[in-house]
Amino acid sequence: MAVELSESQRQALGGSPGLPLQVIDPATQELYVLVPMEEYEQLRTLLAAERAEQDGWLGLARRARSQWAQENPY
Repeated sequence: MAVELSESQRQALGGSPGLPLQVIDPATQELYVLVPMEEYEQLRTLLAAERAEQDGWLGLARRARSQWAQENPY
């Protein structure tokens, strides 16, 4: 879903080129950051790759712990 920017929001985006624009929801006081779609997609790809790498390391650690527990019963 895309929401159209107001004129003041568009001007705020143009006032700091290259920097993300912080916006606040007045009802919840929650802060959001507007970034260009291309940058968002790059970040999303990087985060997904990082998550996959973390999952791989966690799986390796779990297998090593399980193997150690089998080899070293109490």
